[in-house]
Amino acid sequence: MSTHATPPAGRPSLIEKLSAASAFVGGAILTGITLMAVTSIIMRSLGFEPIQGDFELVQVALASCIALMLPWCQLQGGNLTVDFFTVRLRKSRQRRLDAIGATLFALVMVLVTWRTCAGAIAVKASHESTMIIGFPLWIGYVAMIPGLLLTVFAALQSARTAWKESRQ
Repeated sequence: MSTHATPPAGRPSLIEKLSAASAFVGGAILTGITLMAVTSIIMRSLGFEPIQGDFELVQVALASCIALMLPWCQLQGGNLTVDFFTVRLRKSRQRRLDAIGATLFALVMVLVTWRTCAGAIAVKASHESTMIIGFPLWIGYVAMIPGLLLTVFAALQSARTAWKESRQ
């Protein structure tokens, strides 16, 4: 899918602005957990006590980073596609297929968002936490929801853009 959902005048849409901010936050979190992991490894290699539960925090934070970066990836056409069979089609037909693919992706992301919400509620109710530091797992689920929900809107915008381009 090669959709870049920017309005015609070149002004970024609200979805694109939110997606860029979301990706920036995801990158900042990723940088933070990387620095924490490196610090823990260095401390361990120098004979000091490593950061307790560092791998647990990486695991929880990484899921939210991925979710926060998904909308920007969608708008930039960065998701993996297999266009082996469509490469010889007219551009208008390729864009129609892109629109269908983006719509299906939006539907899948609605399901993923819904199940992540349900998972957050279930994990909070069961008081699940990480083994070493006791970090509540529901926080990781909740941190994923904004990125997943924004991905739904980014995919719908990509579908709309591709559909418009297919009609030109």
